Amino acid sequence: MNMAFDPITVLNLVLALAVLAGGILGYRKIGSRISLYIAMAFGLFSITHILSLVDLTEQLEVLVIVLRAAGYLLVLYALLVLSGSGTTKKKSK
Repeated sequence: MNMAFDPITVLNLVLALAVLAGGILGYRKIGSRISLYIAMAFGLFSITHILSLVDLTEQLEVLVIVLRAAGYLLVLYALLVLSGSGTTKKKSK
């Protein structure tokens, strides 16, 4: 297994892991499912960054595409849930 050190990928991995941790903490502290969805998405992104760092993206290209697409769809879903939750409240006059 060949390690490919790429500072951008390392930075992306560190930041994705930070968002993952923050999302888990947010879920544990306030029970926000949105935080959990975002944490899951960035967990998936973290996996793809690790695969890139160990130089497996070519061999596992389809898996990387699926993981990244799933991550983006989870973030989109979290945003839709967030925007939908604000529309259910009626404004008082």
